[in-house]
Amino acid sequence: MDLNNLFLDSSNNPFNYSTPVHAGAQGTGYGWLPLGTPSDSSAGPVALKVGIAWDRSSAQSTTTVQPAQGQNAVASAGTPEQLVEASTLASSVEIYGRKSPTVANTGNIYVGFSAVAGQNYRTVPPGTGFTISMPQAQKMDLSTIYIDASTSGDVAVYTYIP
Repeated sequence: MDLNNLFLDSSNNPFNYSTPVHAGAQGTGYGWLPLGTPSDSSAGPVALKVGIAWDRSSAQSTTTVQPAQGQNAVASAGTPEQLVEASTLASSVEIYGRKSPTVANTGNIYVGFSAVAGQNYRTVPPGTGFTISMPQAQKMDLSTIYIDASTSGDVAVYTYIP
């Protein structure tokens, strides 16, 4: 049995596994699953016809995503506040402690998921940052992230991928 013709598309053309299936490609076809040769070899090889279908509509996107950024100055040290007020979905966010591109904060920024003082445990020293990333195809809401500061007026700057 010719393995190149093992699977055929719905038009009985060989299904070429070496050709990538692009985003949005859908189709159906059938293939032959070899089961072996019976002891009476005069009957020839036995194969089972198997139907297949594929849907790659959720495959890798070619859409360009523009990163966005913002900043939030902590008004009162010891009082956590939302990183962003409105619901903002993102696949990843980098948060760092800087007052401007050239001026670091005086003290630490604290990042977490609680509006309760002392519950935000990720410490971001002045001039440093860290990234939170979601698994593929999942988003986080940036309004569920809270920041606090050891010094009033220190800033959490963030860059995110929608």
